[in-house]
Amino acid sequence: MVLLLTGLAIFSLVHFLPELNARNFFVNKLGELSYKGIYSLLSILGFVLIVYGKGYSDFIGVWSPPAWTRHLTMLMVLIAMLLLSVSQIPNNFRRSIKHPMLLGVTVWGMAHLLANGDLASIVLFGGFVVFSVAKMITIGKHKPYVKPEPVKSYWNFVSIAVGFLLYGLAASFHKSIAGIPLF
Repeated sequence: MVLLLTGLAIFSLVHFLPELNARNFFVNKLGELSYKGIYSLLSILGFVLIVYGKGYSDFIGVWSPPAWTRHLTMLMVLIAMLLLSVSQIPNNFRRSIKHPMLLGVTVWGMAHLLANGDLASIVLFGGFVVFSVAKMITIGKHKPYVKPEPVKSYWNFVSIAVGFLLYGLAASFHKSIAGIPLF
């Protein structure tokens, strides 16, 4: 559990540097490329600690999710993957959805909270929900939302197709990734 908490702390702190007005300080001290390199390495370190921390945490049951939450979780993860895809590919959905990646992380975390009742899962997925909601609330202080220009509607279909592809890949490899088969 210590690795999991440490990873969440590192990952969150690094991603909140802009909101803490620390990014400019470090860029001025280190330079843009050095800052980005250290930022990336610390983000990866945090993520690796999260993965290993979750994997090596003892199972401490807190609650037993009802069977129906599995189906709701699958639907919510599909929505999360669609939002992730929308965040990365130019499309017109981004003209209405301000922070699709953070919203996707929130939906993904909430979905997994429904389906997992152990303490490490609650810490992991709850941590990502808190992180993404806090980031959505604070991001406007340093990076105001700029509505994207319209794109050809073709890109809307591409982003949806990629979202379904991501969902299929995540579902297919869930056992390899998380150790839990979905099918």
